Amino acid sequence: MSAVAADIAGVGSTHINHLTPRVLDIDDLYRRMTERGITMIDTIQGPPRTDGPDVLLRQTSFRALAEPRMFRDEDGTVTPGILRVRFGEVEARGVALTPRGRERYEAAMAAADPAAVWATHFPSTDAEMAAQGLAYYRGGDPSAPIVYEDFLPASAAGIFRSNLDRDSQTGDGPDDAGYNVDWLAGAIGRHIHDPYALYDALAQEERR
Repeated sequence: MSAVAADIAGVGSTHINHLTPRVLDIDDLYRRMTERGITMIDTIQGPPRTDGPDVLLRQTSFRALAEPRMFRDEDGTVTPGILRVRFGEVEARGVALTPRGRERYEAAMAAADPAAVWATHFPSTDAEMAAQGLAYYRGGDPSAPIVYEDFLPASAAGIFRSNLDRDSQTGDGPDDAGYNVDWLAGAIGRHIHDPYALYDALAQEERR
């Protein structure tokens, strides 16, 4: 079983997992919380800090509190242990990227040092981002970026994993779960909109 799933299942009732306030300077917050002796996760998840426009989503958190629990082992014995499931998360959001911009983002993040190659993938101004069709701006106005309102799965998973004492092992077998957008739409009984279509519709609106 996934250690992340085990931690979540270790709480026997509905609960608030975490709250996520939005901040303007997540790097400054990370530094100041560390200076106050708060144990933070190892990194800020998401794109690196750059001199250009902020894009998509950056997240970090303080490490989840260790909560004592009793665990039943396979032989039936009960032993004390801890789980880590409740934590404080913060986020900083930037402009939503178009499919072309997202391709460049994925290419930059695949590098060993994304910050070092960022300038080869993205320009340094909103005007250039808009002109190259890399991000969404209301009415095409570079001074009116459309904020990214989704999540980055890799970043969210990174925060949950950072709260584990050790990473869980992954299975070697093929992933035959078959989970996709169509499966999810059927499970919840609702149509799932294409996020790019929603952002594009906002971009077609004139700035008010």
